[in-house]
Amino acid sequence: MSTWARSASTARRRCSSSSSSAGYGRLYGAFVGAVAYMALSHFLAKVYPTAWQLGLGLLLVVIALFARNGILGLVENLWRRRRAAEAGR
Repeated sequence: MSTWARSASTARRRCSSSSSSAGYGRLYGAFVGAVAYMALSHFLAKVYPTAWQLGLGLLLVVIALFARNGILGLVENLWRRRRAAEAGR
């Protein structure tokens, strides 16, 4: 196997195992991510018509770095924290 083929195979494995923006391992995560992406791109295009791509790109990087389970994982984590705080009162 050539070096190029091994590199492409490794890249495919890494991409398939990385988290998505909506929810890694969830069937509907891709749909939630697509809706969030489109809504955010339209909103940013209206608010910042000259630099909306920059805002969208930065947000995607932040989600990829800090929300490892995507948007749904982030919402689920916040929901769990809120319920734990309410139970502790």
